[in-house]
Amino acid sequence: MGAMKKDIEEKNEIKTEETPPKKRFLPKPIRLTLFFGGTALLAIAGGFGAGFLVHKMTDHPKVIEIDAATLTVDEDAIMKRFENVKDFQELEPWEVANIGLIRFGRKEHRRFISRGSALAMGLVTQNICSSGIRDGDSYFEESLSKSEGAMDIQTGWRMYENEAKVTELYPSKSGSIASDATRASWDESKKETYSSEEEFKKVVGYAVSQHLSNYNITQYTYVKEGQEAPSGTPTSFQKTADGYLLELELDVSLACEDYKVQMIHTSNLYSSPVFSYSHLSMKFDDQLNLLEMKSHEKYKAAISAVISSEVESNLTTTYEDDGIFAIPSLNENVPYAQ
Repeated sequence: MGAMKKDIEEKNEIKTEETPPKKRFLPKPIRLTLFFGGTALLAIAGGFGAGFLVHKMTDHPKVIEIDAATLTVDEDAIMKRFENVKDFQELEPWEVANIGLIRFGRKEHRRFISRGSALAMGLVTQNICSSGIRDGDSYFEESLSKSEGAMDIQTGWRMYENEAKVTELYPSKSGSIASDATRASWDESKKETYSSEEEFKKVVGYAVSQHLSNYNITQYTYVKEGQEAPSGTPTSFQKTADGYLLELELDVSLACEDYKVQMIHTSNLYSSPVFSYSHLSMKFDDQLNLLEMKSHEKYKAAISAVISSEVESNLTTTYEDDGIFAIPSLNENVPYAQ
């Protein structure tokens, strides 16, 4: 049956046989590890998520089969509905989220900046900064993560995509990420070049020019209004004094599928992270232009059959499309606001 999910297997036993090593998808310098008390700690840093791993994974998530139609939207159909609707409050929450993201993505000159932190095991904080810029047919994205305190866990990379859809990826130099994760220096000698968006997407999980959200937001992938929200904040859409506010509780069994792929690839995880909840708070102006998104999520991730950590993150992303934003050279820093 189309656009539906079904349980196909319950994993109740821990595998005892040795698992073959996973293929490395990104250049080794991007993933920095630290050995602490005999346990490897691995930073996870994608545009919107970070954490590290240290205790035993005890739960075994179900394997689910998902129809591709469940995770995709018809952008033109959504925009046509937006153009014809008389009252924005007639729109469904999932439509509102996509309208904001699609309109922002189609701007020829735009920039998003994200800042926040992730707390692992309630003990160690990782600062996170990320950004993305479009200047015509040129695209840029950066992601930085740096732990606080004595445990030096950090990851960072930059990506440049040009009008020919060729992408260059640079890892950060060892030890170069600032304590607040707002800047780094980049190792040009370890640059990786990808000749097409398709080639790059196979490696990282997304194309730079198409990366507007980590989540698959469709009519099937969120917790409906009136239903209980695991995060504690239910889905709602309301008019405010200066625009609109969307609270969107995601169905993490579906909405995070592409995000999980990204996290596995960029952090060499043993298995897909297990999300407890993921909630988005999105602010719009009175014309449904997306201004800000706050994400609050909790998940558990593993780098082996027995090593994992529970991570809670809070990130704020701002969206700008009212100017021309220069893509920084490799020696320039992104101006993250304090």
